[in-house]
Amino acid sequence: MDLRLAAQAPHAGLLDWASTPELFREARVLVVDDLAANVVLLQRMLAGAGVGEISSLTDSRLVVEQCQTWHPDLILLDLHMPNMDGVAVLEMLRATLAPDVFVPVLMLTADVTGAARERALAAGAQDFVTKPFDRVEVLLRARNLLATRSLYVEMQRRQELQTATVLTRDRERIARDLHDSVIQQLFGEALGLHSFIPLVQKAVGERLTSTVDVLDQAIKDLRMAIFALQGPVGAPGGLRGRLLAVVTEAGGALGFEPRLQFDGPVETIQSDIGDELVNVLREALSNVAQHSKARRVRVAVEVSRDIVLTVIDDGIGVPAERFGGRGLANMASRADRLGGAFAVANRPAGGAAVTWTVPHEASSERQTTSSSASRTVDTP
Repeated sequence: MDLRLAAQAPHAGLLDWASTPELFREARVLVVDDLAANVVLLQRMLAGAGVGEISSLTDSRLVVEQCQTWHPDLILLDLHMPNMDGVAVLEMLRATLAPDVFVPVLMLTADVTGAARERALAAGAQDFVTKPFDRVEVLLRARNLLATRSLYVEMQRRQELQTATVLTRDRERIARDLHDSVIQQLFGEALGLHSFIPLVQKAVGERLTSTVDVLDQAIKDLRMAIFALQGPVGAPGGLRGRLLAVVTEAGGALGFEPRLQFDGPVETIQSDIGDELVNVLREALSNVAQHSKARRVRVAVEVSRDIVLTVIDDGIGVPAERFGGRGLANMASRADRLGGAFAVANRPAGGAAVTWTVPHEASSERQTTSSSASRTVDTP
């Protein structure tokens, strides 16, 4: 259809308000009209408003393919076109695109009859603009539809994040239950059986040794399952795996396996801080094994604004002569280099608590003169 187009620009004061630079700059807009003159005019309007990417078609049969490969944020679609009119294109888009994909459509038409509008709205158009085009009206309606899509995408992102958060919590709970019940029971039974081996005949001892080996392998398999549940799939050398390996290693010296708990996005910890975290945990558990006579140890790694490592045991506490020792001084120095803090305290109920805290965005190369230097405290 050959229409006289009018690129009118009254209401100049509205243009700056309508342009919304950031919204237009990040947008992809597809223009579909069988007349090249209309396409050129709309492209100029959109480009002048700062739209980031503009694509155009004069053959409506190519719209679906273009949407599947280019993924526009907004479609300006002519209603009356040869081959496929705008309504037929809308119906095909609705049948082809995924149900959760929302691409708003601004229908272009010179047909102002109610029947045409109702037909297009029923097919899925969100708004209309009439010919001849008014520049301000086109930009305002495009801006409104882009804002609607932006809100939809943000709501979709938040819903996905909420779903992922719930799933992560469920996985953490299952991992915690496996560790606190199944692994501890298997570990205890294996230790009990191992203690009987020297007291029985050779054949029975060999059988007990074989059973202990099976239990040991089951524990290892469960540890790997727990590791997979507590975070995204990754290489065994990841930070979670390294911390788990330190805890497992300490279990041999302690005679039981400490409980390890993660809270927060451990995978976001920078590599230099992760190295320090592993070394501090190893030092803390070594101290517990050598001096505390503990029967239970809990290790927690919390990641939010700060990274907090806590090691709590139920042993005899830190003897007075150990305060100021080299091991504690090393842990304090590592915290100090990262602009953090270190504390060790004897607990009123028995045992000791070690807390090592550093900023999440710290770097091992950065030196700090903060007055929150490392400290050691003896709480009676």
